[in-house]
Amino acid sequence: ESRAQSALFGYASSMRKLHVGSLLAAACLAFLSLAHAADESHFPSNEDMRHVRSMTQPKLSPDGRQVLVQVSDATADGGKSHIWLIDVKENTARQLTYTPSSEKRGESSGEWMPDGESILFLAHRGEHTQLFRLPMNGGEAHPFDIKIVPPVDESKEPGAIPPAKKDAKDTAKPEPVEVDVARYFIAPDGKEIAILIRDPETAGEKKEHDEKADAVNLNQNPHATRLYLLDPESGKLTTTSVPPDVEHV
Repeated sequence: ESRAQSALFGYASSMRKLHVGSLLAAACLAFLSLAHAADESHFPSNEDMRHVRSMTQPKLSPDGRQVLVQVSDATADGGKSHIWLIDVKENTARQLTYTPSSEKRGESSGEWMPDGESILFLAHRGEHTQLFRLPMNGGEAHPFDIKIVPPVDESKEPGAIPPAKKDAKDTAKPEPVEVDVARYFIAPDGKEIAILIRDPETAGEKKEHDEKADAVNLNQNPHATRLYLLDPESGKLTTTSVPPDVEHV
C-alpha cells in the first residue's frame, strides 16, 4: 500500500508540473485524430489505425502561449515525424518543419530556447542526424556544424583484425568528422547546449567493415556515448571530462 501511495504521489507531483494549456491542446489534437479515423458505425480496425497520426512530446513556450508538439504521419503515409506549433489562445496549429522526399525520417525532439525566439530540433539529413535551430520570427532552419576528432579508432589498435599497417598517413593529425547527435539538453540560461554523441566510425573502421573484418570482442566495445558542450552563438564545441557512457544530462 505504501508503494502504491508513493507512486500515486509521484505521479500527481509530476502532473502538476505540466501546463494546463499544453495538456488541453494535446488532448484536443489526439481526439480529433481518432475521430477522423473512426466513425460511429464501427470500432477502429488495424487498417483504420494505419491512417491515424500520432502526437507526442508537448513542449510549452517560455511565455506559456504556444506549444511545440511532435506529430507523426500515419503509418500508411510513411510515419515521418514533424514539429508543429499550437497557439493555445487561438486554438490553431501549423506545421513548422518538413522532410525532403529523399529522407525516410522526419524531425523530432523539438525544444524551446529559453528566450522563446528560436527552437531546436533533430533531423536526419544526408548521412547524419543533425541539430537544427529555427528562428520563430521568420527564416529557415540551419544545422549546427558539429564535428569531432574520433576519440576511438579500433583499426589502429594492436589487436586489430587485420593488423594495422604503419605508413606515412598514420603520423598525420586526425581530422574532425561529422557525427550523429543522439540527444541534447539546453541549459536554463540558454548559453550552452549539452550534446550526447556516439563515437563516430573512422575511415579505417569503415574499411575493416567493408572488407568483412568484423570480429567483435564481447563486452569490450571501446565506442561510447560522450558528453560535449556547444555554444549556440559561436558554434564552438567543447569536450568534457565526464566519463562515458552518458544517457541523460
